[in-house]
Amino acid sequence: MSRTLARPLALLLCVLATACGGKGAPENITDAGVVTPPIDAEVIPTFQECEDSDQAFVRRTHLALLGYRPKSQSVVNVYADLMAAIRLRNAGDQNAEVDPKAAVVELLSRDPAFVDRWSEQFMDLLLVPRIEDQSQQSCYGDRERQDDNGDLATYVRDNQPTASGDGNGRFTMLDLVRSSLALDDVSPIYRAHLFALVSRPIPAANVPRVQAELARREDFGNVFDAAYLNRDMSCLGCHNSTNSITFREDPATNRHWDIPGRFEEAIYGQADGIAAERAHAAFRFDGFVAEFSNGAQPWGWDSSCGEFFTSGLESDPADVDGRFASLSGKRLTAYELEQALHNGFDSIAVAGLNLDGNEGIADVDAAFAYLVAANIVDGVWAEVMGSRLTIANHFPRNKESRDILHELTEEFIQSSFSIETLLANIVRTPYFNRLPAEAGCGVGPYNMPPVFDPWTIEDDSEERRNNGPGDGVHALSARTLLSTAYQALDWRRPFFESFPERPSSINNCAQAFSSCEQMASACENNGQCCFAEKYWCGFGPSSNEPGTRDQRTFLRGIGVFLKNGDKGFQGLDFQARLVFEDRFADCRKVDDAPDFLDSMLTLAAQTPNATLGDVVEATKDRLIGTASVSAESGASGVSETQAIEALFESSLDAPIADVANLEAKIRNFCGTLLSTPQFLLGGMTAPDSRYEPTLTLEGLRYAEVCEAIALPPALAEHELTCSDSALGLE
Repeated sequence: MSRTLARPLALLLCVLATACGGKGAPENITDAGVVTPPIDAEVIPTFQECEDSDQAFVRRTHLALLGYRPKSQSVVNVYADLMAAIRLRNAGDQNAEVDPKAAVVELLSRDPAFVDRWSEQFMDLLLVPRIEDQSQQSCYGDRERQDDNGDLATYVRDNQPTASGDGNGRFTMLDLVRSSLALDDVSPIYRAHLFALVSRPIPAANVPRVQAELARREDFGNVFDAAYLNRDMSCLGCHNSTNSITFREDPATNRHWDIPGRFEEAIYGQADGIAAERAHAAFRFDGFVAEFSNGAQPWGWDSSCGEFFTSGLESDPADVDGRFASLSGKRLTAYELEQALHNGFDSIAVAGLNLDGNEGIADVDAAFAYLVAANIVDGVWAEVMGSRLTIANHFPRNKESRDILHELTEEFIQSSFSIETLLANIVRTPYFNRLPAEAGCGVGPYNMPPVFDPWTIEDDSEERRNNGPGDGVHALSARTLLSTAYQALDWRRPFFESFPERPSSINNCAQAFSSCEQMASACENNGQCCFAEKYWCGFGPSSNEPGTRDQRTFLRGIGVFLKNGDKGFQGLDFQARLVFEDRFADCRKVDDAPDFLDSMLTLAAQTPNATLGDVVEATKDRLIGTASVSAESGASGVSETQAIEALFESSLDAPIADVANLEAKIRNFCGTLLSTPQFLLGGMTAPDSRYEPTLTLEGLRYAEVCEAIALPPALAEHELTCSDSALGLE
């Protein structure tokens, strides 16, 4: 970057970070139905009443569900107006009330990006390795079927793993994950993954047989404990559902708030756990996983996800008498563990979790399944809200966090493990769509229970022992940050991003087949070389795309989960910022396909009298959700207008034809926006607005967005009418 550009960019970043992020108490625009009424100074609201506007809800929910922000102000206006129209409709029909927030969730969950986002998220929740010896690339990185409406997931849910298949060919775990999201029941994912998990052992090298087997079980078991149970055997002696060293009878000093139920006693037979070898005995590899022989393929899936012997299993080579939930003995495998989870899921979905008078759990498999459900809820909450409801000892630290986790888990189970219901319930909590601190809502700046940051209760100052809206501001998770950038810029995700390594099958298949036609036939008929066919035959990486090594370095540098020993992190420190900015600082494309900036500049060239200001507004609207440019001087003494004009060396009123090097400069401006808090952080939104930039792209204008909406079934008797700036339900 030249010195002539560096100073304006740094100044602009400072101005944007200080001048554009806040919004005070919103004005009353009830006709649009998109903002919260002004706060009455005579009546101090509770924190539950300090809710932000409909527009803010739409922006936050769009990011939570789809993994990227709305692509235009028009999208925000349409969904906020629809919420207002639903409320108006409810007022006229008290017997058939439709929740406007649930309607938005239902509509957004139909977007194809919903399945893309949550497929990746569930892989990370399950700690699916993306690289090296245990990589699940062949099982989770490729598909052998087209998306369905949940048919595959229904088959897996309703059948035993010994079933031969649904008659529609082989499938991978990625196929099943996507089908489960379409079915809106994630339980098949967790049942089937037990087999995929044990199919990828750590290398044993020259370790003796028994020691190798025990080491592999320990590895599988530790992953299972974290991904399924949110427990750690080494912690149970101090923290479990029956006792904890941080428990106090006095609620004011108690720091251990567990969900009702003696889960560890039910699952392990005693509250402080048992020997890990016994608890993890079902993760058998030796004699069970068919490494070199043809074994059974659960539910008829593809062999890339693992093959297993279903008979002739000898007694445990390590002579371990296993114990977990309803399982016991020396011949335990993933088949028995899957059956226990299957039984548990079925039990709690029908009857919930039944406790005796001492909080004991007679149905031990139900206890197992309940912990899995609670861990799913905790993980999804963390992705949406920025922090988990449990702390490092795997339990909530305060009553409010425990109550949220308990209530959401109960509702998740009652919905038959619906991710859509879970997300709808999360975004309807009073913690999701909060007015910002500058709105001054509530009693003092810290008027919320310590759910976002449970450690503030120890603050020396009593008035700071709760949380405030600022505690809900958080760094986006690394994958969400990337998807937000790719979607905003209309960039194709790098070919090797999900699994940043080149599998050997790419070259092996190229040697085995001489043409794309042969490779495609092998994929279609035998489930072979599907990934290689995609790579070689027109869908692979572009010539300028980062290679697998560079991609691994980049992903590791910004905190993406890659493997169990490389779990990633959330938030960009100085080093991670450098890594991120090296890729995005100038919004440099990696291929020749037109991106958002190309399309917007083309539209500008076709628009009479288009100015630099129009280009800047469209770019800001797309990337950070606010088109307006402030002329007021900030803390630096420079206004946003002045900083931007210094960058472009031109007035915002100048015709685009008069701006030298416009494309290069708009890409530098884009990179600056990608480095702002407004882009990098969640828990904060752009100010409310009705203004739609002149250069809003085709397909993203108000009438077009409105006309693309198919009303949910609850509104099926209505017709959605759309104009250029308004909608109605008739």
